[in-house]
Amino acid sequence: MPSLSIYLLCPTCVASQQCAEEDFDWPAACIELEQHLSRWAEDGRWTEYFCLADGHFASIDSVLLLQGGTLCLSGSRDRNVNLWDLRQLGVEPSQVLVKALGTQKNSTHKGWVWSLAALDHRVCSGSWDSTVKLWDMAADGQQFGEIKGKAAVLCLSYRPDILVTGTYDKKVTVYDPRVGPALLKSRRLHSSAVLALLADDRHIISGSEDHTLVVFDRRANSVLQRLQLDSYLLCMSYQEPQLWAGDNQGLLHVFANREGCFQLVRVGQGPYPCPTLLGPLSYPLDPRWWLAAGLGEPHLSVTCSSFLQTFDVGHRSQITGIKHSLGALYTTSTDKTIRVHVPTDPPRTICTRSHHNVLNGICAEGNLVVAASGGLSLEVWRLQA
Repeated sequence: MPSLSIYLLCPTCVASQQCAEEDFDWPAACIELEQHLSRWAEDGRWTEYFCLADGHFASIDSVLLLQGGTLCLSGSRDRNVNLWDLRQLGVEPSQVLVKALGTQKNSTHKGWVWSLAALDHRVCSGSWDSTVKLWDMAADGQQFGEIKGKAAVLCLSYRPDILVTGTYDKKVTVYDPRVGPALLKSRRLHSSAVLALLADDRHIISGSEDHTLVVFDRRANSVLQRLQLDSYLLCMSYQEPQLWAGDNQGLLHVFANREGCFQLVRVGQGPYPCPTLLGPLSYPLDPRWWLAAGLGEPHLSVTCSSFLQTFDVGHRSQITGIKHSLGALYTTSTDKTIRVHVPTDPPRTICTRSHHNVLNGICAEGNLVVAASGGLSLEVWRLQA
């Protein structure tokens, strides 16, 4: 069997030198890639499609899968956060929609629900009513906390020790969800609304309408980097060391975390005519999936440098959602499409699904992919297990 040999090369390395990453799970990456290509083979012929159109009466702007894809939360401009039981798909359709979270008579929030985030069985929802509400899914979705802010909450990140909000008033605010939640600090890191947000143990990464990406060092309690971009980022997906982001022009950007500093990377094509996988892999892979997807023979190479690079994956307007993993890549857009890709250089689209309305976000977990629709529905694809 041919071997998939992929090299991550630093600017100081020669073309044949492999830069090892001890923590990179090579077998898992190759297994995931092969599974992804198998599931979406023949233009996704073997996927099951469901349209959940009876839960909201306004545009759905956020979606979140929980518990391996068995449960789903959706946030809408009808001010509700709905809970869905996706185990009932194709079994008992009337039981797929479980309920709207909260005890308020008419809605979960008093404004549009714009963002969702989760940590284990705990979930938070952010709204244009300037609040963040916290929900315990292990207690049947009961509310166990609320943060009252001063501006619309546009993005969230939920970690064991911090809950971070990005708001319309240009601020990134950090709370301790274990106490209160208690306010730890709030900083105006941008000159316009904060639209995208991620956090890990070391960094808080925020993207704004001011065309900047800011990396805040949690340990040093200071801004580590401020990158000026030609466009502004609307969504991000991070799996160390790569940050993938979608912008308002329909383009993808890839950043590399190199010793704590994020750089826009240009990934060279290498000596082979086929795409190169964005990651350090070296593992046998069945070449049939590459050939079936039109990816060519699996003998690949990757190089990285600090030059700016964007990827055009075919979207005609802003990218509203992105989900990236070791072997899979999904994007949604206001051009009314969801696109399924392989995370190569450049990303290779293996399936496109058109919709009758704009798509506002995407989540993938287990064998479920769910997109939030401006047409009041959740678009669901169940993949082969």
